[in-house]
Amino acid sequence: MLNYLAKRLIHVISTLLILSVIIFGVLHLTPGDPARIMLGPDASEETVESLREELGLKSSLPIQYLRWVANAAQGNLGMSYFRSEPVLSAIGKHISPTIALSVWSQLLALLVAIPAGVFAAKGKGGKVDAIVAAGTLAGISLPSFLFSLLLILIFGVWLKWLPVSGYKAISGGLGNHFRYLALPVMSLAFMQAAYIARITRSTVADVLNCEYIKTAAAKGVKGWEIMFKHALRNAFNPILTTIGQTFGLLLSGASVIEAIFNIPGLGQLMVSSILKRDYPVIQGVVLVTSIIYIAINLAVDLLYGVVDPRVRIAGESG
Repeated sequence: MLNYLAKRLIHVISTLLILSVIIFGVLHLTPGDPARIMLGPDASEETVESLREELGLKSSLPIQYLRWVANAAQGNLGMSYFRSEPVLSAIGKHISPTIALSVWSQLLALLVAIPAGVFAAKGKGGKVDAIVAAGTLAGISLPSFLFSLLLILIFGVWLKWLPVSGYKAISGGLGNHFRYLALPVMSLAFMQAAYIARITRSTVADVLNCEYIKTAAAKGVKGWEIMFKHALRNAFNPILTTIGQTFGLLLSGASVIEAIFNIPGLGQLMVSSILKRDYPVIQGVVLVTSIIYIAINLAVDLLYGVVDPRVRIAGESG
C-alpha cells in the first residue's frame, strides 16, 4: 500500500507540474494586457509600462513562471490585480457556493441514478429499462443551460415556487439554503444522474449474468439482497470511477449554471477575472480546481480497495 501511495504521489506531483505549465502558458499567450485594462485606453504608455513593471509583467515568461510556481508551492498564489486582496482570499470567498452546489447536485444524482440503474438492469428490456434509457438520453443530450431555463420558466415564472437568482449560505438557515439552490442543483444533477444511471445499468446487467448470481438465486437469496448486496457491490468500481469523474466535472464546469442563477461561486469569479485579464486569480482558480479534481480521483483510487477486496489483495501482493 505504501508503494502504491508513493507512486500515486509522484504521479500527482508530475500532473500538477504539467498543469501549471499549461495554465501559465495558455494564459500569458492569450491576447490582452492587464495593465492597459486597469488604467484604461487613455493612459499614457509610460504609465502603463510603469504598472507592468510593478506587476512583474516585464520579466521574461520563464522567470514569471518560476516565480509563480515557487510562491504557489508555499501557499501564496499572489495578489489580485483588480481586487486588492490575496488570490487565496478571493477564492475562499467564492468557493463555498460552488462546493455546496456540487455536493448537493452529486448527492441528488446518486439518489436518483443508482436505484434507477439497478432497477433498469433487473428489468432489462422492459418498461422500466425503456423509461430509464429515455431519461438518461435526455439528460446527456439536453444542454444544462437549456434545462435550467426550462426549470426557471416552470418553477420560477409560472408556479412561482422557487427563487430563480441568488444564493443563501447554509448558515442563514437550511430551508432558505435549499430554496435558492433547488433549481441549480436540479439542473446539474439531471446530467450527472444520466451518466451514472447509464453506467450503473450496464455494469449491473453484466454482473447479473455471472454464475455466482444465478447460484445465489437458486439458493433462495432474496431479490433485493442479490441486486444491492451482491450485484451492485461487485459492479461498483466502474460506477465509483464515474462518480469521481462527474464530481470533478461539477466543480470545474458549474460556471454556466452559476452565471444563469447569479451564484457568487468560482465560476463567476473566473468569468469576471478572464474579462479583466486578472492573471493571478485565473491561475489560482484553475490550479485549486485542478488540485481538488486530482484529490477526488486519488480518493476514488483508494476507495477501490474498500469496495472490492480483490483490488486490495492485488495491491498488497504488488
